[in-house]
Amino acid sequence: MAYMDMSDETLVLLTLAGNDSAYEALVRRHEKSVRAAAYAVIRNPHIAEDATQDAFCAAWIRLNMLREPEKFGAWVGRIARNCAANMAGRFRNYLSLEDIEYLPERRDTSFDPEEMLLSKEESDLVQKSLERLPDRAKQVVYLHYYKDMDAREISFALGISEGTVKWQLHDGRKRMRKELSAMDENLNDTLLQKVMKKVAELKLWDLKNSKAGFEADYRSILKDIDELSESSGKYHALADVLMRGYWWLPGEVNDNLFARIKEAAELGKNEDVMFFVMEKENSKYWGEQRAELIRDVQIPKLLELGLKIAAAKEWINVSGCYEWTANADEARKAYDNAISLLGTDNMYYHFAARAKDNVDMVCSKEFVSDARCRNDETNAYEIRSAGGELRLTDSYAFANGDLYSINYDAIEIIKNAFYCDRRLCAYIKPGESLTASDGSVLSFVSDRETVKALAGDFTGCELWQAENISGHKLIKTYYKRGTGIVRQEITDDGITEARSLCAYKVDGGADSLIPMRRGNFWEYSLNVSPEFIEHTTRLEVAYADSEKAILTQHTYMKRQKYDENSWLDMVLKIRSEYLDENDKVVDMRDTADRAMLLAKTPMEKAHAKAAASVVRRIMETDEVFNPETKVRGVWNFFSKQAVRRNGGALSYIDSGFRWSFECKVNTGAAAEMPVLCNDIYEILFEITGAVWSDEWKPGYSEVKKLKFYGDAIESSIVCEEVGEIICPAGSFKNCIKLTVDCTGYSEGMSYCNGKKAYYFAPNVGLVRFEVYGAFDTSPAAYELTVCKGGGEGYMPFEDGMVRRYDATNLTDGYIAAAEYTYVKDDASGDIIVFEDKTGVRDISPRTTTYGGVYSEIREQILVENNKPNEANDLGGYNNFMILYHELTRFSHGNYDPLLVAEWRKHKLRLCEAAGGDSGVPEGLIGYYSRICLKASAALFGGGRKEEGYEYLDKALDYLEKWLKIPEGEKLSVGNPFVFSDIRYIKNSGYGCWNDVIELKDGTRRKLQYNWLVMHADVIYQPLIAKSGWEWFDSVREEPRYKEAVERAKKIMEMGIQSK
Repeated sequence: MAYMDMSDETLVLLTLAGNDSAYEALVRRHEKSVRAAAYAVIRNPHIAEDATQDAFCAAWIRLNMLREPEKFGAWVGRIARNCAANMAGRFRNYLSLEDIEYLPERRDTSFDPEEMLLSKEESDLVQKSLERLPDRAKQVVYLHYYKDMDAREISFALGISEGTVKWQLHDGRKRMRKELSAMDENLNDTLLQKVMKKVAELKLWDLKNSKAGFEADYRSILKDIDELSESSGKYHALADVLMRGYWWLPGEVNDNLFARIKEAAELGKNEDVMFFVMEKENSKYWGEQRAELIRDVQIPKLLELGLKIAAAKEWINVSGCYEWTANADEARKAYDNAISLLGTDNMYYHFAARAKDNVDMVCSKEFVSDARCRNDETNAYEIRSAGGELRLTDSYAFANGDLYSINYDAIEIIKNAFYCDRRLCAYIKPGESLTASDGSVLSFVSDRETVKALAGDFTGCELWQAENISGHKLIKTYYKRGTGIVRQEITDDGITEARSLCAYKVDGGADSLIPMRRGNFWEYSLNVSPEFIEHTTRLEVAYADSEKAILTQHTYMKRQKYDENSWLDMVLKIRSEYLDENDKVVDMRDTADRAMLLAKTPMEKAHAKAAASVVRRIMETDEVFNPETKVRGVWNFFSKQAVRRNGGALSYIDSGFRWSFECKVNTGAAAEMPVLCNDIYEILFEITGAVWSDEWKPGYSEVKKLKFYGDAIESSIVCEEVGEIICPAGSFKNCIKLTVDCTGYSEGMSYCNGKKAYYFAPNVGLVRFEVYGAFDTSPAAYELTVCKGGGEGYMPFEDGMVRRYDATNLTDGYIAAAEYTYVKDDASGDIIVFEDKTGVRDISPRTTTYGGVYSEIREQILVENNKPNEANDLGGYNNFMILYHELTRFSHGNYDPLLVAEWRKHKLRLCEAAGGDSGVPEGLIGYYSRICLKASAALFGGGRKEEGYEYLDKALDYLEKWLKIPEGEKLSVGNPFVFSDIRYIKNSGYGCWNDVIELKDGTRRKLQYNWLVMHADVIYQPLIAKSGWEWFDSVREEPRYKEAVERAKKIMEMGIQSK
């Protein structure tokens, strides 16, 4: 962008929009005149330079206060003169005696907090430098600068000549200036300069694969930011820092921090962070509902703040929403809106332009009807030069389609080329390598490779290899200088996928690994026959200037069929096709048999055996696929994990969804919870960060903070010696017990919360796993029943080992087990664990889905053990769970609206009864509003219009009451004597998707559902929905209904903005 041709006004506006390069242009344009203005005051070139730097820094921070942007030069000149005058007073004592007479009078800074901080910090530095002077010089400098004595007075006090005094002053000043000027953060830096420098350095953590060491920098810079005076610049920096803490620090994720990030981003007009905030707020919506929220609420707010780039990125999100719903016209309009807000030097401009070209295809009936077999992905990348290397500084991707049977990590050619700390290639020689922050290694293997591709034969190619130490991935990228990437191979889980150059057009960059001239492009083919997978990949340079290049990539893949003679295709077919597009079980028996037959290596055999076992059990226990079954599937999983030692701990390296599959039909009953814990090893890893740690010895205890996606996890861990453990597989001596009490997991993973105990035996490993529920006196336990092979330590992982655990002490017909088979991967040296996890329910005896039976059994045990207080507390808990069960039961007769209406009104009466004379308890207000809405819909559907409006108005009234209650409040759920004073912890679904209650003793429990959680949009979205709420159709055009819609929208906006 030609900044030097732009006016000051334009450059100021670009700076306020987040374009740092525009401000650099302003500095270059006015630097000489501003320095002259400062020199006219201070008459010292060094301090004038300092004042100039301070002036530009202060101007940047206060830029939003400049009412006439076209007068930027005069404005910053005035700031420079003021800075010079301030420095005159501050540095008066440090100037030569000859310069003092030219200085203006000192400015009183005693009431300027920032000046006071600066003076203190600078004085500390000067004091340290003073202490290192020779004794005589130290005396002279001290008396002059700290006691305000002139040369004559010093001469008299020390008994030396005035000439000697002046020489010692001159020599002392010279020594101190030399030392101070050599410091990284010297007296030339103001507090603001130092803080902004640190923020820029902190943002470089974005480029590192590992964030180890980030927390210390994070804590330090937060303290520095707190010392800054109030300004938009301070909040801009604060938002940048807090967001990264939210991303990378366990324990930092919570609603209060998110609210603080949002406030700082708004005050500092931080484009990147406001986009992050909006993304978090949008995340609980889908499809056109999400599009409407972004379009009608979020984008107008961003534009009001002047954040055009963030608004453009949100328009891109709107496009994606419309693509998911196959609305091509609206998707194109949204992309056009994004493009109109961006400059051609912005990565998102080119992403939008490239993605727009694919809209018709991804929204076509052919694509939508066959989406399970297709993947269409658009990527954009920003590459800059830093420290003599090319670095991948930003990227963005969006995909359509549900094709699972591919390695998604292999698609992004550029990201894989920049794998090690986002650097393309360091300047190292063939045979040399470097190690990235996470331990991954980038090696320059050779510069004499030959690559044969459809685009031609390329000799003298360079082979660069990235080995993923923290995972189990190997990336080989072949470059032909002056041409670009001619081949890339990704080996993951022992399977290699390659893309080779099939067509290209390149101009310029004869000696470049990737010639970055606009219009250059490369097309690649996949090393799989098009008979099985149709594939196209095109990479193109969309923009390039002296500072950066922007590349786009488009990839299209379609699974045509599976190769019946390929073991890989058979296991991928099991994983990808065991359920149809309606989540109905598909017959995979022949495919499982074929996979078993084709398996040759121990790895393939173990994989096929475990996967076939799980998929057969899914079929056999599905009541639709097998109507005669008396055993119903609940929680059945296949997964493949790699185990690797990292220091003193063993970690699980997840192979991800490419291999793993599951079938879950859980009801949320309390008796079911131990069945959900059949993922024994992975739960241990997820609540402690390891499947074994050498720190786990008797006497060890720790409160560990972890992060799992958006959840902040906290686990209290205690290790103790327990002696002998007897289980079906044998008697094991010298065992240790690891007790873990975990909190923080949200919906979908809430079964990881609570107390669990692991028992380990030497040379064997885990022999017993206990799962505790609320008020448990006798926990469910998984006991070792099959033990084949062993090794050293308390948790060995060796080739050929097999472990099976079967659950005991379950109720209500539940059956659970987990079997682990260990195989060594010769390529990586890792131990691969294949997991066959069973969770079923025998319904041959008469059973109920009501989970309270489980807890009521434990209440009776407490009574029998003569523990009346505990029994009473558990009784109150059970009373609440009975109420919760009734409130969350699904209604029957969905096709009879009046029957549904009566069912809803029954639930409303239960809420009212729980509060007695006090009315609906505060903890049930949100739920009450939701059910009023559903009752109104049913009443409209049944023709009872007036009553429908009555309940609709009541729904809105109660939603407003709910939104006025602060987050985190402990709310009553009803009569404290009936419900043991249980409290519902109020939340709106942001960051925590489960209902959370607090028991009388302060213990918190996450319930299985989130029925009491009430989002701000929970009424507005159904009122405008085009499907699923057809009972509103009879009144949609009535004025009264439209008024309710507008009121609901205002309530929604109020609720979102309050976040």
